Amino acid sequence: MKVTSNNYEISKYLNETATRESQKAAETDAKSNQTQAAGATGQDVVVELSQTSQEVQMAREVIEQQPDMREEKVAALKAQMESGSYEVNPEKIAEKMLRMFMDETG
Repeated sequence: MKVTSNNYEISKYLNETATRESQKAAETDAKSNQTQAAGATGQDVVVELSQTSQEVQMAREVIEQQPDMREEKVAALKAQMESGSYEVNPEKIAEKMLRMFMDETG
């Protein structure tokens, strides 16, 4: 549309543009509402996860099924400490500390 100095044509052009923008916004809102309504009414919504997402989800489930600590080992250590038979090996501790330090510093 050619815009001239005629105020009527300029106003008409602006009104048409504003109307188109309003319609686009209304269509977007309607689509959004339909999506929300589909979830609210129980209609099936299909979500496809990537292979990596599926693997991560499976790994999480396996991890969640594992106990937070190894109860047998904790019980054995407690028993050793209570009986006085638990011995600390300072050489092993020093070796582990050095390995961890070397791993962290690269």
